[in-house]
Amino acid sequence: MNNSSGRQHTWLVICLLIGIAFRVVHLILFKNSPFFRTPIVDELYHHLWAQMIANGQMITKAVFFRAPLYPYFLGLIYAIFGENPFIPRIVQHIFGVLSIFLTWKIALEIFNNKKIAFTAGLLFAIYPITILFESRLLLDSLPVFLNLLFILLLILGVKRDKFIFFILSGAALGFSAITRPNVLITIPFICLWAYFALNSSPFSRIKKLAVFLWGIGLIVLPITIFNFWAENDFVLVSSQGGINFYIGNNERADGTSAIVPEFGHRWEYKECKYLAEQETGNELKPSQVSKFFFRKGISFLKSKPSEALSLYLRKIYFLFNHYEIGNNGNLYFIKSYSPILNIPIGFWLICPLGLLGMILSIRRKHSLLLTIFFTLYSISVLLFFVIARLRLPLVPILVIFSSFSIFEIYAFISQKRWGKLVLSSTILAVLFVLINLNFLNISTSDPAYSHFQLGNVSLRQGYYERAMDEYSEALKLYPGIPDAHLNMGSILFEQKKYESAIKEFNSEIEVNPTNAEAYANLGVIYRILSDTIHALEFGEKAIEARPSFVEGYLNYALTLSRIGKVDRGLTLIEKALKISPNDKRLLLTAGALAEKTGNSTGAVGYYERGLRKDNISFVRNYDMGNIYEEQGKLAAPDSIIDSYLYYNLGSILGKKGDLYIAQKYILRAVELNPNLIDAHLQLGTVLDRLGEYQAAYEEFKYVYDQGFSTAELHFNMGLALAKMGRLEEAELEFEKALDLSSENETIKKQLEIIKKLE
Repeated sequence: MNNSSGRQHTWLVICLLIGIAFRVVHLILFKNSPFFRTPIVDELYHHLWAQMIANGQMITKAVFFRAPLYPYFLGLIYAIFGENPFIPRIVQHIFGVLSIFLTWKIALEIFNNKKIAFTAGLLFAIYPITILFESRLLLDSLPVFLNLLFILLLILGVKRDKFIFFILSGAALGFSAITRPNVLITIPFICLWAYFALNSSPFSRIKKLAVFLWGIGLIVLPITIFNFWAENDFVLVSSQGGINFYIGNNERADGTSAIVPEFGHRWEYKECKYLAEQETGNELKPSQVSKFFFRKGISFLKSKPSEALSLYLRKIYFLFNHYEIGNNGNLYFIKSYSPILNIPIGFWLICPLGLLGMILSIRRKHSLLLTIFFTLYSISVLLFFVIARLRLPLVPILVIFSSFSIFEIYAFISQKRWGKLVLSSTILAVLFVLINLNFLNISTSDPAYSHFQLGNVSLRQGYYERAMDEYSEALKLYPGIPDAHLNMGSILFEQKKYESAIKEFNSEIEVNPTNAEAYANLGVIYRILSDTIHALEFGEKAIEARPSFVEGYLNYALTLSRIGKVDRGLTLIEKALKISPNDKRLLLTAGALAEKTGNSTGAVGYYERGLRKDNISFVRNYDMGNIYEEQGKLAAPDSIIDSYLYYNLGSILGKKGDLYIAQKYILRAVELNPNLIDAHLQLGTVLDRLGEYQAAYEEFKYVYDQGFSTAELHFNMGLALAKMGRLEEAELEFEKALDLSSENETIKKQLEIIKKLE
């Protein structure tokens, strides 16, 4: 190794060590953040999906709504190391350090200048936003690494003219595509660049590009095949594209918010699907739902071109502006937990320098690849909506060009090329002003939302008083903040402070008159308080406010059932099941209502549907409503719902005489929920009928030991004891039963029989 090469690698090591040091310090500081151990919103979504994977639920027979690589990556980490919050972040930081190397290497390959390479590597090593996203349970740091890897391998393939680099580059791009599919938009133009950049014969070039595309297909096609197998539907990677396109292209779109206008920020896929099916009059597959929303977005662009133009100018502004837009919390507030993230290097600096670098390097063959990728990836973001996470893959490209700009300007000065210096300085100044002026008066501070966010974290942790304080503070700063009153009301409801909860839900309705959750919750409280008139009123209002809100149907149906209108309640549940066919709560309720109507066969059908192995609606449907319920720990987990499904199913089968099957189901109910007293009672009854008297007695005794004492319980314990020949003990139990129900002739007769036998 010569001295020049040795020094070159020394500077690389320095870059890597600085990058490692910054990440270690950040992780030490960030572990004290409330967000470190308590994932919320998209982090929670990834966490819950990864948990399922780690627990063995590797697949569900459903098309992927979201690209699957990151949840499976996180699930693998959980499966190997457990749910230690440090491990996935350490792994992601390792990929971040590898991205430093890739940034350095790409700069070196393109510009053949160790100083430019070192500066690019150093800028990326200490760039705060990349470090922040590496430390969150979000997918965004992974595409940064994968995109850099595919770019480097493609450059090496063109330079060295070897097939191996093309297939590996394609595979890297394929992995990026199953993490964030919008990268696929770059493929045609990248192939075009590679074709003209290669120096071999046309046939050889085509073969290499075929190998490149084969590498992509090697990774992407298995996902496509799985999607087709799952629902007989052609979906390349994921089906969310149409909805995301509509989110970014509608009359109410602001260019940054992930809001479906018909449903607000707490939209659910099942509601989007229901809307599409209602408007088309057909049952739709995931790809058809996606196409429906694509058409809605296109319709807006065609029908209102002036508004669309204004929206896209706004999105372009956000894409290149220095402000970092967060959609999983205010990034500036989150950065406050790690001072190392406040280093004054950001988009304000690398964007103007980087754009200038693209202009100055326009004639360089290999840098053109970066410019093409940057341009097309930017377009792919603009098609949807602009947030810091989505533009993160642009950062290393801008860093590389920024480094080139710095040294080009220095060269202009040292070589006294004043004309080029003036021109480049003018361009840089104009770009700097455009990127850093705050035309739309964006504020980096959003204290109200920050307190609301902390309230959500505390709510998920179960610290209700702290959550209430944070929500109260948020409301002081912004009385109209959505969901603060709703969440406060939910906490008060959990604490059984019903009158106070009613006030909060009514306050939420004043802020947001279309908040279906608030109406539904009021309906629940009034049902608990036996105020049927108000319970029915608010149940109906919940459905009116949001016709696709399944919880509204569920609560309204339960109120109707209470006043004897069981058939009408079941009709409502059936309507809700059209919106959410796999909702276990709905199927449990439908079964219970069917039983009340005497339709035990129908009830069995509902319960069996609820217990289907592929009935996992959370990941399939991207149910944000379920996520928010999980955040507040206000929803019963699937295991509890399953326990009732098994218990009810076992009870029906037991009444029909299928005792062994009934025993199996009720045993499963008890395993899932040992506190389900009715299941223990029913199991005891089934065991008694099967002649397993000792086991039956133990089940009844377990119920008694939990503090329950009824005439029926003591009577059943007495019967079991009598059948085992333990007559004295049986007599005592019958006497206890008679004390609790002195007029019960059955108990009296049984007691007389026992006394005669003694």
